Amino acid sequence: MRGIVTVKKAVQSYNEFQLGPIDLSIKEGYITAVIGRNGAGKTTLLKGIAHIEPFLDGEVTVANSSYDQDRIQFNRTICYVSEEINMYSDFTVQQSIDFVSSFYTNWDSDLEQRLLKEFQLSSKKKIHQLSKGMKLKVNVLLALCFHPKVLILDEPTAGLDPVARQELLVLLQQWIETGEKTVILSSHITTDFEQIADYVMFLRDGQIVLYDDKEKLKDKYLYFTANHHTDLSNARIYGYQKGAYEVTGVIDSEQENTFDAQLRPATLDEILYYVVEGGTNDAIFD
Repeated sequence: MRGIVTVKKAVQSYNEFQLGPIDLSIKEGYITAVIGRNGAGKTTLLKGIAHIEPFLDGEVTVANSSYDQDRIQFNRTICYVSEEINMYSDFTVQQSIDFVSSFYTNWDSDLEQRLLKEFQLSSKKKIHQLSKGMKLKVNVLLALCFHPKVLILDEPTAGLDPVARQELLVLLQQWIETGEKTVILSSHITTDFEQIADYVMFLRDGQIVLYDDKEKLKDKYLYFTANHHTDLSNARIYGYQKGAYEVTGVIDSEQENTFDAQLRPATLDEILYYVVEGGTNDAIFD
């Protein structure tokens, strides 16, 4: 199983924030989720990989090609999508499609028509008339129709209602099954990742804290609920929250018999809060 995206010693900095040095490999043919709180560096990492805002230092290769080696091939291999449309706002949807498709000899016109119908996009409507969610749908269409090997989606579900969000997730799953396709996405809605992610990467303060197969992570970490008088001194606890009547938190699965508690696999939200961020809050209201 080879890495379709490889990042070596990548660094980026803005004001007082620094990302990296980052070393990572994204596996081909899977959906990788990037999770972190606001300011953790998710967008900075994704834009750096796609060369939208290049890293100050380090190397990025996509399908064994770098931007410096072959800029045209690199841009045909990878695509970055956000809710922003960097195009003239007076363009219609169809004019946007015509403009972008002119750069790609492999543009899929059949898929274009299917997505226009699936997304309920009016080809005559102007970009500035679209909602945030509809603009995102245009961007997804523009990305999918030239069949990049690597698709990066930055907060793709943020502006979508629950139905549209579910439709997009199903679409991504279907798209990745069509061949050698790879998806990297970030979102604040980690329940999306519970559904479709194969690998999960957690960022904190510009560094990768955890990165592994999603199911392995969920097997490794257990969420516990115990009486607030329970002796936790001998347990390896990553993070906890102590209330007036109970204490909750996350432990390593190897510690499951250390103390009396109700246990279940931790969610990605709980891994982020308790393990990555080390959530340790006592009761505010006793």
